[in-house]
Amino acid sequence: MKKLVLFGIILIVIIVLFAVYALIFGGSEQLSGLWQKVGLNGQSSPDGGKAFDNAIVAISERAAMNPILSFGQDRIYYFDAYGQLYRNALVGKSEEVLSIPNVQMIEGVLWPDSGNNFITVGKTAGYDGDYLRLYLAKNSQFRDLGINVESVAWLAGGEKYVYVWRRGDGGRELKTAVAETNQY
Repeated sequence: MKKLVLFGIILIVIIVLFAVYALIFGGSEQLSGLWQKVGLNGQSSPDGGKAFDNAIVAISERAAMNPILSFGQDRIYYFDAYGQLYRNALVGKSEEVLSIPNVQMIEGVLWPDSGNNFITVGKTAGYDGDYLRLYLAKNSQFRDLGINVESVAWLAGGEKYVYVWRRGDGGRELKTAVAETNQY
């Protein structure tokens, strides 16, 4: 029995040593090949350094909230706590302020999987729950969803959303709405 345990320990030590050897002598080439496959190898940042050389790269000095990658996967969109929308490149610092109307303090953003609309989550005086505002990119306008709308989520495609409607009698109903209409 002791011989079997000793054999198992020696086998584990050999496997660990092989893994360390492979990582030290072959790992960097394999990682380099991976960077080439995903298109990140050798990209230069505007300051002349290599992109992605560091494990963590700051692309903004702001306290960003709910960042999301653009559909083209070359930019990041995010808000600050004051409700201002920003766009920034993944490589280098090219932060742009995007103009949206009626900016208000927010605590979060619900992004759809496609499309340019979004829902902001914030607070309003006299109400303890989340206050939801739908931004319609087509009109560049916000629409207050009101205090009766709770628990919102985008449906696939980004044209409709599902939500819980709190009735006057305290009951709740699950509903859907089309973002571009006033019917909800």
